Amino acid sequence: MFCELCLPPHTLVNKGRQNSCSVHLSIDHYAIPVHGLMRLEETAIYVMLASGPMKILAVYLMPSRPIVDLDVSASFSSGYPILMAGDLSAKHLDWNPSPTTRGSLLCGYTCENSCLIYGPDTPTTVL
Repeated sequence: MFCELCLPPHTLVNKGRQNSCSVHLSIDHYAIPVHGLMRLEETAIYVMLASGPMKILAVYLMPSRPIVDLDVSASFSSGYPILMAGDLSAKHLDWNPSPTTRGSLLCGYTCENSCLIYGPDTPTTVL
Protein backbone atom coordinates (compact mmCIF):
# COMPACT_ATOMS: atom_id res chain seq x y z
CA MET A 1 0.00 0.00 0.00
CA PHE A 2 2.93 2.39 0.56
CA CYS A 3 5.08 3.22 -2.38
CA GLU A 4 6.88 5.89 -4.33
CA LEU A 5 5.56 4.71 -7.68
CA CYS A 6 1.93 5.02 -8.65
CA LEU A 7 0.50 2.78 -11.34
CA PRO A 8 -3.11 2.78 -12.56
CA PRO A 9 -5.69 2.16 -11.16
CA HIS A 10 -4.27 3.87 -8.07
CA THR A 11 -4.31 7.43 -6.82
CA LEU A 12 -1.20 8.92 -5.25
CA VAL A 13 -1.60 11.10 -2.18
CA ASN A 14 1.08 13.78 -1.59
CA LYS A 15 3.05 13.13 -4.75
CA GLY A 16 6.50 14.70 -4.63
CA ARG A 17 7.06 14.52 -0.87
CA GLN A 18 9.43 12.15 0.91
CA ASN A 19 6.57 9.72 1.41
CA SER A 20 3.26 8.98 -0.22
CA CYS A 21 0.37 6.55 -0.10
CA SER A 22 -0.83 4.67 -3.13
CA VAL A 23 -4.44 3.54 -2.82
CA HIS A 24 -6.46 1.47 -5.27
CA LEU A 25 -9.26 3.56 -6.75
CA SER A 26 -11.87 1.04 -5.63
CA ILE A 27 -11.09 1.85 -1.97
CA ASP A 28 -12.99 4.80 -0.55
CA HIS A 29 -10.34 7.13 0.92
CA TYR A 30 -9.34 10.74 1.41
CA ALA A 31 -6.23 12.64 2.47
CA ILE A 32 -6.20 14.28 5.88
CA PRO A 33 -3.86 16.82 7.47
CA VAL A 34 -1.97 15.98 10.63
CA HIS A 35 -1.73 19.10 12.76
CA GLY A 36 0.99 19.75 15.29
CA LEU A 37 3.93 18.05 13.54
CA MET A 38 7.34 19.55 14.25
CA ARG A 39 9.89 17.29 12.50
CA LEU A 40 8.08 14.22 11.21
CA GLU A 41 7.21 14.12 7.51
CA GLU A 42 3.91 12.38 7.11
CA THR A 43 1.21 11.59 4.59
CA ALA A 44 -2.08 10.60 6.19
CA ILE A 45 -5.26 9.16 4.72
CA TYR A 46 -8.49 7.68 5.99
CA VAL A 47 -9.67 4.55 4.25
CA MET A 48 -13.21 3.34 4.64
CA LEU A 49 -13.26 -0.38 5.39
CA ALA A 50 -16.25 -2.64 5.95
CA SER A 51 -15.40 -2.58 9.68
CA GLY A 52 -15.16 1.23 9.73
CA PRO A 53 -12.60 3.95 9.00
CA MET A 54 -8.87 3.43 9.48
CA LYS A 55 -6.15 6.07 9.53
CA ILE A 56 -3.06 5.11 7.52
CA LEU A 57 0.19 7.03 7.83
CA ALA A 58 3.31 6.97 5.67
CA VAL A 59 6.09 8.56 7.72
CA TYR A 60 9.72 9.58 7.44
CA LEU A 61 12.04 11.15 9.97
CA MET A 62 15.47 12.26 8.79
CA PRO A 63 18.24 10.60 10.83
CA SER A 64 19.64 14.03 11.74
CA ARG A 65 16.36 15.13 13.36
CA PRO A 66 15.43 14.02 16.88
CA ILE A 67 12.11 12.29 17.41
CA VAL A 68 9.61 14.50 19.21
CA ASP A 69 6.87 13.14 21.49
CA LEU A 70 4.44 15.72 20.08
CA ASP A 71 4.93 14.31 16.57
CA VAL A 72 4.10 10.79 17.71
CA SER A 73 1.11 11.97 19.76
CA ALA A 74 -0.23 14.05 16.85
CA SER A 75 0.15 11.08 14.51
CA PHE A 76 -1.84 8.75 16.73
CA SER A 77 -4.65 11.12 17.67
CA SER A 78 -7.91 10.23 15.91
CA GLY A 79 -9.92 7.68 17.86
CA TYR A 80 -9.74 5.26 14.92
CA PRO A 81 -7.50 2.25 14.33
CA ILE A 82 -4.16 3.43 12.93
CA LEU A 83 -1.53 1.81 10.74
CA MET A 84 1.79 3.68 10.55
CA ALA A 85 4.55 2.55 8.20
CA GLY A 86 7.77 4.22 7.28
CA ASP A 87 11.28 5.03 8.38
CA LEU A 88 11.78 6.63 11.76
CA SER A 89 15.42 5.47 12.08
CA ALA A 90 14.40 4.22 15.51
CA LYS A 91 16.20 1.11 16.74
CA HIS A 92 15.44 -0.75 19.93
CA LEU A 93 16.52 -4.13 21.32
CA ASP A 94 12.96 -5.41 20.79
CA TRP A 95 13.41 -5.12 17.00
CA ASN A 96 17.08 -4.28 16.32
CA PRO A 97 20.37 -5.30 17.95
CA SER A 98 21.75 -1.73 17.88
CA PRO A 99 19.44 0.47 20.01
CA THR A 100 19.19 4.26 19.68
CA THR A 101 17.69 6.97 21.86
CA ARG A 102 14.84 7.54 19.43
CA GLY A 103 14.14 3.79 19.47
CA SER A 104 13.83 3.90 23.26
CA LEU A 105 11.46 6.86 23.04
CA LEU A 106 9.31 5.13 20.42
CA CYS A 107 9.26 1.88 22.40
CA GLY A 108 8.23 3.76 25.54
CA TYR A 109 5.40 5.50 23.70
CA THR A 110 4.11 2.27 22.20
CA CYS A 111 4.19 0.46 25.57
CA GLU A 112 2.31 3.28 27.29
CA ASN A 113 -0.31 3.53 24.53
CA SER A 114 -1.06 -0.11 23.65
CA CYS A 115 0.63 -0.02 20.22
CA LEU A 116 2.42 -2.82 18.39
CA ILE A 117 5.64 -2.49 16.40
CA TYR A 118 6.56 -4.83 13.59
CA GLY A 119 10.06 -4.47 12.20
CA PRO A 120 12.28 -6.52 9.93
CA ASP A 121 14.20 -9.48 11.33
CA THR A 122 17.32 -8.42 9.44
CA PRO A 123 19.01 -5.02 8.93
CA THR A 124 17.58 -2.90 6.13
CA THR A 125 20.92 -1.28 5.31
CA VAL A 126 24.18 -2.68 4.05
CA LEU A 127 27.31 -1.63 5.93
